[in-house]
Amino acid sequence: MGQKQQFRKNESMESSGSFLRFVSVVFFVGITALYPLYMPLGRYWTMTENKKDLFVKFTIITALVILATLFYLLKQKKRFYVKNYFITDEPVRRLSVAEWAIAGFILWAFISALLSPYSDVWGGFRHEGFFPLLCYVLTFFIIARFYMPKELHFVIFAGSAIILALIGILQFFGHDFLNLFPYTASVFTTAGGSAVYGPVTAGYPVVEVFTDYGPLSEYFRTTLGNLNIVAAYCSFTTVLFTALFMITKSNRKFVYPVYLAASMTSFMLILIAGDGADGGRLAIMVAMLLLIPYWVSDRHRFGRICITLSGWCLMYLWYNSYLSSMRNKIDTSPNLAANDRIFLENFTPRSSALFGIVGVTALVLLVLGLGVIFLLKKWAEKPMKIVGISLLVFIFAGGLLFVEIAGRHFSEQPDNLIWQAREVMHGNLDDDFGSSRGFVWKRGLSVIPENPVFGTGPDTFYYALSPETQEEAKAAYGVSFDKAHNTFLQIAVCLGIPALLAYLVFLGGLFIPAIKRAFNRPILLAFGAGALSYIIQSFFCVEVPIVSPLFWVALGVMAGEIWRERIGCDVFDF
Repeated sequence: MGQKQQFRKNESMESSGSFLRFVSVVFFVGITALYPLYMPLGRYWTMTENKKDLFVKFTIITALVILATLFYLLKQKKRFYVKNYFITDEPVRRLSVAEWAIAGFILWAFISALLSPYSDVWGGFRHEGFFPLLCYVLTFFIIARFYMPKELHFVIFAGSAIILALIGILQFFGHDFLNLFPYTASVFTTAGGSAVYGPVTAGYPVVEVFTDYGPLSEYFRTTLGNLNIVAAYCSFTTVLFTALFMITKSNRKFVYPVYLAASMTSFMLILIAGDGADGGRLAIMVAMLLLIPYWVSDRHRFGRICITLSGWCLMYLWYNSYLSSMRNKIDTSPNLAANDRIFLENFTPRSSALFGIVGVTALVLLVLGLGVIFLLKKWAEKPMKIVGISLLVFIFAGGLLFVEIAGRHFSEQPDNLIWQAREVMHGNLDDDFGSSRGFVWKRGLSVIPENPVFGTGPDTFYYALSPETQEEAKAAYGVSFDKAHNTFLQIAVCLGIPALLAYLVFLGGLFIPAIKRAFNRPILLAFGAGALSYIIQSFFCVEVPIVSPLFWVALGVMAGEIWRERIGCDVFDF
């Protein structure tokens, strides 16, 4: 009898564990694959608010289901250790340094919200108030504690990324088959039925009427909206799926082209996004450079990175060839939208020599990659790690030297990024640098001493800057600033310096243990790479709940992989 009861108890715990795994899988797929493709009925006009509401509801429901399951087991007096959740006789999993830090962060955010004089702190001025922040943290814990990675989930995620990117790419080429851009609601039309707002200005209270934006100059694309948000998404997915393509050893042959296609299409989307995606493109470049030791430590990884880079070169050629062709047809295209005409007139066609260099580079990389994969049989992993680290140091030292030397030649071009980078290296941050990032960063830093402990409240950066500063911004740049365009500055201003320190400890608690472990934990490497790229772009861009949940999912996967490595568990079905 005792043996039967014990069997039933174990069966109950195993059933409960399976249910929790199922819930976490639904949550993972929902956030990574379905959520980015969701397009509200209000399209771009109501996108941020509607997507935030969906994310918050989905996360809260998932968290409540998990809590109800754990409470049921407690009530049944069947202590659920999650002891056999990943492996048999799994040790008790206590809170890690990162988990303690993020718990402290969200507690501090709650106190900050309570003390804030502004009512927007719960939902947020830009829909990233306390409740969205709480759901970010819940997302992290749900994935970190209950999600078990499977290849199928990543393939579904990749398929979603391909679809999303293709929608944006087709829009760029003038094929908006989902009719996302036209905004002809009666509230936004004149008495005569003419559109008041064009796609780029839909819903924005501008003084002038812009109705002639064409596919080349649209400021909103695909199911994400603002190009800054598109850049954030692509900076994450491009690096993530590049890493998955390089590390996978799957027996399912279709997986390789799926990951590669997700990387290529995401890269193409961020390539065509124009100046609004500079931060995202920089993030991809820096992340890929920082990860060089991981790419060269394995023969297959090195070969596949060469193939990927070859594909990126071809994408660059395709993009510039198309724009060059369009520019040559300006005079014979009377129906070309006015802003597309301006866009093309300002485009400088690349020289034939550059096309040739890029083309040859693509061919050499492709041949090198295929040769390393199919012809070489041995690879000195440890020496190549050392080579990779040395190469990384050399590249960054050379990059700094290049910026210092080349930047001098662009002193007469204040908008040149190389010159701006050189000036920043010398401690000169002009207001106009980085599309007015210099202005908002300096003003943001100046207000931290006014509320250094608890800040002004979650997502209240607009109020943190004085009305005089906002008027100054409108006069100089035609806009006001409701975000710091830097995640770390945003936290310091809105939540206080202690919250920023907790957030930094949280990130350090994940990335420091991951540095060494990632060489032998493919999933840790892939999601760590994607998260790294996202963090880099967050130095320059805004965060909103359209894309940020994917970043917190990645952090959760990292935390889960670090734990599974410690207990000797490899659950990924390679």
